[in-house]
Amino acid sequence: MSHHHPWRRSFATTTRRLLSLSTLGVLVGVTSSARAEPASCLSPNPADWPAAARPFFLIAFDTSGSMVACTDTTTPGAIDSKGQCTAQAKLNSCGLSPNRINDGKCALRKMVQAFGEVDFGLMSFPFVNSCSGADAACGPYTNVDGTGSNDFSGPGDRCTLTTKTNSLQCPDNINAGGKLLVGLPVAANQANQIIAYTDDVCKTGDPQELLPVGSTPLFGLLSDARTQLRNNLANLQPSCRPVNVILITDGEESCNGNAAQNLAKNIAADLYQG
Repeated sequence: MSHHHPWRRSFATTTRRLLSLSTLGVLVGVTSSARAEPASCLSPNPADWPAAARPFFLIAFDTSGSMVACTDTTTPGAIDSKGQCTAQAKLNSCGLSPNRINDGKCALRKMVQAFGEVDFGLMSFPFVNSCSGADAACGPYTNVDGTGSNDFSGPGDRCTLTTKTNSLQCPDNINAGGKLLVGLPVAANQANQIIAYTDDVCKTGDPQELLPVGSTPLFGLLSDARTQLRNNLANLQPSCRPVNVILITDGEESCNGNAAQNLAKNIAADLYQG
């Protein structure tokens, strides 16, 4: 007769629900930590089990320039010649223009709001630096030169980009392609902090928004996710606590190697091993 930790069973169900919710217009991948567990975690005797801990999901969000592409493929006149949304595009279920970045933010917002029984962290690519002026809507976004170096139209043009990029619009250090936005240790208002990055309001100073610009350093993003988790093991106790990384992306690595090499896969495998 097999024995299963009921909390583990509940966590598995939560994970499946998270995945089904998170596939709105973007590709979602999951790697799960396989950290060594004490015998008490695997004991068939409930008296041996350690106190339950909330699962932790670190969201690694692709904020590359290609995320500006429009996803409304059914409304006549919704997409312009550059593949971006026009005023005719039907807003997504969060009331945002239906492009990849906004559909991803919408999925993230709903995920965090729906699963209050787990904890979330958030990372993105390190391209957006700061915004000036009064708080206002970030969008719409435009990609006038086709290179992925987006020009934000409307209030979003107040936002400047980090200078720590090279001519390929990749991080100078290709192994450091992530920017931690909301991390560890988990704060009481963590969920609200993440939701603030999905509301399309660019705030003065730290924009507190996921904005589409630059290339796609997936390897660097996942590498930094690994570093953040390893540096915060003390904040991820007990060791039975499930720890996951969810990658939300629309494309392939463009800064370190090529699609065939798929170096991001190696980092994902390393994350799985713990």
